[in-house]
Amino acid sequence: MKNTAAKLKTAQSKAQVLMTELKGEIEDIRRLIREKKREISRIETAPVTMPEALARLEAYIAEQRDNSSLERAFRHFWQPKDHRPEGLSSLVVMSDGEGGAKATGLDRLICDLFAELLIERFKAAGHPDPDSTLPLAGRGERVAAIKREVLAIEREEEAMIVELQALGLRVDRRGGASPEAILEWRD
Repeated sequence: MKNTAAKLKTAQSKAQVLMTELKGEIEDIRRLIREKKREISRIETAPVTMPEALARLEAYIAEQRDNSSLERAFRHFWQPKDHRPEGLSSLVVMSDGEGGAKATGLDRLICDLFAELLIERFKAAGHPDPDSTLPLAGRGERVAAIKREVLAIEREEEAMIVELQALGLRVDRRGGASPEAILEWRD
C-alpha cells in the first residue's frame, strides 16, 4: 500500500510537470501569434517608399492641375465688361449657403501655381527612415502568408488545449482566437 501511494505521488508529480510544460508551450505559441500579428500590423501600416510617395504627390498635383479653373479665371480679365470681374477669388472662395464664404479650390490653385515648389519641398521635408518603408507591391501577399502561418499556429494551439482538457485541465482560449481554428477541433 505504501509503495502504491508513492507511485501515485510520483505519477501525479510527473503529470503536473507535463501539464506545466504543455501550458508553457501554449504560452510560447501565444507569444508567437502575438509577434506574427504585430508583424502584420507593421506591414500594413509601414510608410510607402519615397518613389511611391513622390509618385502619389505628382499624380495628385497633375489631377489638380487638370481640374484647375485658373485658365477660366484669367479669361475674366479679357472680358470687355465694364464691371470688375470675379478674377482669382472665384477659384478659392465660394458661398457657404448661410451668407458666409468658405475656401474651395485652394488645392487646385496651389498645385497650378506651385507644383515644382511642392515637389521640391516634399523631397526636402523629413520623411520616414528608408528602412521602415515598404513598397506597396507584395504587401497583400506577405500579409496573407503570415495570416496562413498564424492559422496553422492557432490550430496547433487548439490541439494542445483539446489535449489538456481531455486530461481534465482547464485551459482558457484566447479571446482573439480564430473561430476557424477552434471549430475545426470541435466534435
